[in-house]
Amino acid sequence: GSERIAELLRERFSGDWRELLAEIQVGFVLFLVLSSLEALEAWKGLVALLCSSGSLMRQKPDDMAEFVRVLRRQLEHVPADFFRDEISSANFLGPA
Repeated sequence: GSERIAELLRERFSGDWRELLAEIQVGFVLFLVLSSLEALEAWKGLVALLCSSGSLMRQKPDDMAEFVRVLRRQLEHVPADFFRDEISSANFLGPA
Protein backbone atom coordinates (compact mmCIF):
# COMPACT_ATOMS: atom_id res chain seq x y z
CA GLY A 1 0.00 0.00 0.00
CA SER A 2 1.94 2.98 1.26
CA GLU A 3 5.27 1.69 -0.15
CA ARG A 4 3.71 1.40 -3.61
CA ILE A 5 2.27 4.90 -3.31
CA ALA A 6 5.66 6.30 -2.25
CA GLU A 7 7.27 4.59 -5.24
CA LEU A 8 4.57 5.90 -7.57
CA LEU A 9 4.99 9.43 -6.21
CA ARG A 10 8.76 9.30 -6.79
CA GLU A 11 8.67 7.72 -10.23
CA ARG A 12 5.67 9.36 -11.91
CA PHE A 13 4.91 12.52 -9.96
CA SER A 14 8.31 13.89 -8.87
CA GLY A 15 7.28 13.34 -5.26
CA ASP A 16 4.46 15.86 -5.60
CA TRP A 17 1.20 14.75 -4.01
CA ARG A 18 -0.71 17.47 -5.91
CA GLU A 19 0.36 15.92 -9.21
CA LEU A 20 -1.04 12.59 -8.07
CA LEU A 21 -4.34 14.26 -7.17
CA ALA A 22 -4.33 16.04 -10.52
CA GLU A 23 -3.90 12.69 -12.29
CA ILE A 24 -6.89 11.34 -10.37
CA GLN A 25 -8.95 14.37 -11.34
CA VAL A 26 -7.96 14.24 -15.02
CA GLY A 27 -8.81 10.53 -15.19
CA PHE A 28 -12.19 11.17 -13.63
CA VAL A 29 -13.03 14.04 -15.98
CA LEU A 30 -11.93 12.09 -19.05
CA PHE A 31 -14.14 9.20 -18.00
CA LEU A 32 -17.12 11.34 -17.11
CA VAL A 33 -17.02 13.68 -20.12
CA LEU A 34 -15.58 11.42 -22.83
CA SER A 35 -16.66 8.01 -21.48
CA SER A 36 -13.04 6.88 -21.66
CA LEU A 37 -12.79 3.37 -20.24
CA GLU A 38 -9.00 3.66 -20.16
CA ALA A 39 -9.31 6.77 -18.00
CA LEU A 40 -11.82 4.99 -15.75
CA GLU A 41 -9.40 2.11 -15.21
CA ALA A 42 -6.53 4.50 -14.41
CA TRP A 43 -8.77 6.45 -12.00
CA LYS A 44 -10.01 3.26 -10.35
CA GLY A 45 -6.47 1.97 -9.93
CA LEU A 46 -5.22 5.11 -8.22
CA VAL A 47 -8.31 5.45 -6.03
CA ALA A 48 -8.18 1.80 -5.00
CA LEU A 49 -4.48 2.07 -4.20
CA LEU A 50 -4.97 5.12 -2.01
CA CYS A 51 -8.02 3.62 -0.30
CA SER A 52 -6.16 0.41 0.49
CA SER A 53 -3.40 2.10 2.46
CA GLY A 54 -4.50 2.60 6.04
CA SER A 55 -0.98 3.50 7.14
CA LEU A 56 -0.94 6.42 4.73
CA MET A 57 -3.66 8.09 6.78
CA ARG A 58 -1.24 8.20 9.72
CA GLN A 59 1.79 9.13 7.62
CA LYS A 60 0.19 11.86 5.48
CA PRO A 61 -3.08 12.89 7.14
CA ASP A 62 -3.34 16.25 5.35
CA ASP A 63 -2.68 14.73 1.93
CA MET A 64 -5.17 11.93 2.52
CA ALA A 65 -7.77 14.42 3.76
CA GLU A 66 -7.36 16.31 0.48
CA PHE A 67 -7.72 13.06 -1.47
CA VAL A 68 -10.94 12.26 0.40
CA ARG A 69 -12.30 15.74 -0.41
CA VAL A 70 -11.46 15.26 -4.09
CA LEU A 71 -13.03 11.81 -4.17
CA ARG A 72 -16.16 13.00 -2.40
CA ARG A 73 -16.61 15.81 -4.92
CA GLN A 74 -16.09 13.41 -7.78
CA LEU A 75 -18.62 10.93 -6.46
CA GLU A 76 -21.19 13.72 -6.27
CA HIS A 77 -21.03 13.87 -10.08
CA VAL A 78 -21.38 10.21 -11.01
CA PRO A 79 -24.72 8.95 -12.28
CA ALA A 80 -26.95 7.25 -9.72
CA ASP A 81 -26.52 3.87 -11.41
CA PHE A 82 -22.71 4.07 -11.57
CA PHE A 83 -22.11 1.28 -9.07
CA ARG A 84 -24.75 -0.95 -10.64
CA ASP A 85 -23.40 -0.56 -14.18
CA GLU A 86 -21.40 -3.35 -15.84
CA ILE A 87 -18.32 -1.14 -16.06
CA SER A 88 -18.13 -0.57 -12.32
CA SER A 89 -20.21 -3.46 -10.99
CA ALA A 90 -17.21 -5.03 -9.26
CA ASN A 91 -17.51 -1.98 -6.98
CA PHE A 92 -13.83 -1.35 -6.43
CA LEU A 93 -14.64 1.08 -3.61
CA GLY A 94 -16.45 -1.55 -1.52
CA PRO A 95 -13.32 -2.83 0.25
CA ALA A 96 -12.21 0.75 0.95
